[in-house]
Amino acid sequence: MDVKTFDPQKMTVIVAGNILTGFAPDTIVEMDFAEDSVETVVGADGEYSRVIKRNESAEITISLQHTSPSNDVLSALHDLDKATGLGYGPALIKDESGRAVAGSEAVWVKKKPPFKRGTGIETNKWVLGCGKAYCHLGGN
Repeated sequence: MDVKTFDPQKMTVIVAGNILTGFAPDTIVEMDFAEDSVETVVGADGEYSRVIKRNESAEITISLQHTSPSNDVLSALHDLDKATGLGYGPALIKDESGRAVAGSEAVWVKKKPPFKRGTGIETNKWVLGCGKAYCHLGGN
């Protein structure tokens, strides 16, 4: 029998040299590319062609509990970028219990999440912009 196992504690997310911690209980991280890799174009007569798209930009959404010290890291990165234009760095996302890996040579905080507090622990969803991103969706 071949048993597959995912361990959320074996997720590594590094942004600008900082190992992030304190993830929200559901989705830890998500990467979404800006556009399709291949576009199909169909002519009036039904003939089709394909266009290979070279846009490799993406967005990474990191979900942190509002108690996470990593909120301070991402806030500081955003503030540095607004003040100097230098608040960016590489990102690495790795599932250590499997073969999935993603990242980019340059990521930046697009904007701070909304400030919210309630009767429990809130989730801060940090959206990072990426230049040229890569992603391998390997199994476990």
